[in-house]
Amino acid sequence: RYDLGGEAQRFADSFALEQPVHPIPQTVKFSEALSTARRQFKFLVVYLHSPHHQDTPQFLRDTLCTPAMKEFIDDHFLFWMGSILNPEAYTVSVRVRACGFPYLAVMTTAVEDGSPYPTVCDANEGLAPPEAMMQWLTQILENQGPELVAQRADQEQRDMDRRIREEQEEAFREGLLQDQRREQQREEEERRAREERER
Repeated sequence: RYDLGGEAQRFADSFALEQPVHPIPQTVKFSEALSTARRQFKFLVVYLHSPHHQDTPQFLRDTLCTPAMKEFIDDHFLFWMGSILNPEAYTVSVRVRACGFPYLAVMTTAVEDGSPYPTVCDANEGLAPPEAMMQWLTQILENQGPELVAQRADQEQRDMDRRIREEQEEAFREGLLQDQRREQQREEEERRAREERER
């Protein structure tokens, strides 16, 4: 059986040999990276690597693999990448309908009828200078980030409600135990009193 998680790690290792400076990737399956981004209330930046495309070297050298872009993506996003020559990244490219390369997308997890599903917020196909790319990413954060902030607030409220409920249930259980102990103590005292009278 093909190891998709291993695929991500192998590609990251080979990529790092050629591009020492690059955003820190999630070296897990694509679905796991999306789940992690969802749990952390972050967008997932997805880079689909086309090794034979003529614009790939320039895009890596001048845009994606620059110190400024690395810092910006690491600070504000999670990052996943894969080569379209590999099965999983190719499947992702089909799913997101990637037509041009280099391909960079910002993804999140939407929820419909209680079921989460991946969705592309926006995508960039082709060359772009780092300033334009960071401006594009900043606009996504500003325009769609508040939705993630609202989701985080909702989750924190649910977590707080759960903690309060658990504390109340624990206090109720503790109160029952104390009542039972008091009842057992009273019954024991009554038993001893009866025994004393019967002597």
